[in-house]
Amino acid sequence: MLSDYLIGSTIYQDGPPNEVSAFVQRHVGVHNFTTDVRSNRAMLRHTLFGNLGLSVISYGGRTTLENPVGIDSFHFQLVMSGECVVRVGNEEMVLTPGWATLINPSVPSSVTYSADCTKLIVNIPKSLVSACSMDRSGHVPGNGVRFEPLPFALSDRSTTFRTVELLFLEAEEKSQHAFIARPALEALFVAKLLDKFPNNAAGRAPAATLHDRFFDGVDHFIDTHIEEDISAVDLANMCNVSVRTLYERFTLHKGVTPTAYVKDRKLRKAFDRLSHDTQVRSVSEIAFDYGFTHLGRFSAEYRAMFGEPPSGTLRRTRANAAC
Repeated sequence: MLSDYLIGSTIYQDGPPNEVSAFVQRHVGVHNFTTDVRSNRAMLRHTLFGNLGLSVISYGGRTTLENPVGIDSFHFQLVMSGECVVRVGNEEMVLTPGWATLINPSVPSSVTYSADCTKLIVNIPKSLVSACSMDRSGHVPGNGVRFEPLPFALSDRSTTFRTVELLFLEAEEKSQHAFIARPALEALFVAKLLDKFPNNAAGRAPAATLHDRFFDGVDHFIDTHIEEDISAVDLANMCNVSVRTLYERFTLHKGVTPTAYVKDRKLRKAFDRLSHDTQVRSVSEIAFDYGFTHLGRFSAEYRAMFGEPPSGTLRRTRANAAC
């Protein structure tokens, strides 16, 4: 696990949380620090790898760091254990093990660690991201490269995760080979971030498409659990966002609540089956297949959406098949 790396660069092991915070402020950026830790259980490993700052950090208790004006670099954050809540603007992301995000420079944010949270952080200079964008596309956006504040799962089999792993392994090497490999590995790491995390650099999808990707994941989850009673909490957990953020996204981009969206999708799936599947035996079979346990309510909601009862759709499908 990456949380085992940088052991040779340990700054604090079972140290005071306030001293870890002070070190981070000196080497990363100023922040407001609050914690409920009453003992020395914080851990910090930190080293430089070329232009990158690499850290493995935990505070040993619930701790919040607030950056009211942001910092002057990009922050790649990957949770290895526990839970981390990241707030950027109106977005609130709940990161659990294997989930990562990127925080843009000069953007106010706050990060709350759970008591058992261990997080990997890579501090990336703006100049390095701009240079990589220029090398890849011959262009840097006028206001600089900006990543979407979204959580992403990194499988330990993905090339992005393996690149992060290689970065931390090479940082522990003291050989001449490691020194020579740094520029190439830095460039590869940033290139992977530009590929994996949605951003405004040339060749990337516009913001509308990025939100489409979010709702594609929602649709896939609904379809996979179509027989179940899917709640807003279920969707929020699947998307690794808070329930509040989930409702904000649905209100802004769909104009309905998450629960209304789930019901709408289930009804449309039921209509499609009743309209095309000649093997359907009864309306109740379809209702139960799509998670509707109250048949009267299912029929009423179906009629309100499609202008006919589900039994009418089924009769029409059978009649057409008999012709």
